[in-house]
Amino acid sequence: MLNISVIFMSVTGIDLAAVDEDDVDRVKKLGQLLMLRVQESVYAWEGSINKLSFDDKGLLLVAGLGLPPFFHGDDPMRAVSCAIDLLSNIVRVAPDAKAKIGVSTGRTFCGVVGSKTRREYVKITFFLLQTCTRK
Repeated sequence: MLNISVIFMSVTGIDLAAVDEDDVDRVKKLGQLLMLRVQESVYAWEGSINKLSFDDKGLLLVAGLGLPPFFHGDDPMRAVSCAIDLLSNIVRVAPDAKAKIGVSTGRTFCGVVGSKTRREYVKITFFLLQTCTRK
């Protein structure tokens, strides 16, 4: 069990739907720029991106701080600072974006799960994500 901080961010108001063939390049560049800004923010605070997805409900990000090998005594503060940084970076790319961000800290299981042929390092943080996503 590790004490980690989790950031959950939901962003709406970003248009990543191409209206025609000519618009595909704009969408690709915007998507790539969003990913780059998310990486810059999370990695600057020595966090890890667990999930980044985009669907009809918008952009969803789950990131963690305090995971090996980047333990810090101030990981909860780093997570809040990272969340603020994420918000400013997203708004720079998409000024009409609206974000909801939750940050939670607690003990969670982190480790390798799976078989010999397919393994994944996971953090099982149901309680932390549930706390982050409450409105």
